[in-house]
Amino acid sequence: MDLRQKRDIRRLGRQIIQIIFFLWMPALYTSAFSGVRYVIEQIRAGKPIEQNAFLVMLIALCGFTILFGRFFCGYACAFGTLGDGMYAFSKWVQKKVKKKLPWVSEEIG
Repeated sequence: MDLRQKRDIRRLGRQIIQIIFFLWMPALYTSAFSGVRYVIEQIRAGKPIEQNAFLVMLIALCGFTILFGRFFCGYACAFGTLGDGMYAFSKWVQKKVKKKLPWVSEEIG
């Protein structure tokens, strides 16, 4: 098996994992963001932060991200999956239109 075949197998595995997390675990991300909202609202109101399911999910997701870092962001994170999907869609559009989209320089200003 050559390097290209290994890369293609790895890419397919990553896409399968991303789809699984994106489709079957969307509540994981919405509940984590609800935890952030809850914490901010409690701080704004001057009330104590009490333990609830949203806060537990937020802490678990942050801990998982800290432990697994790039693996989590590259394989399980819904935002990474959405970004990869948008990139693939833009490549598909570029092929259909037969024109490359303009490149935005990282040095703006």
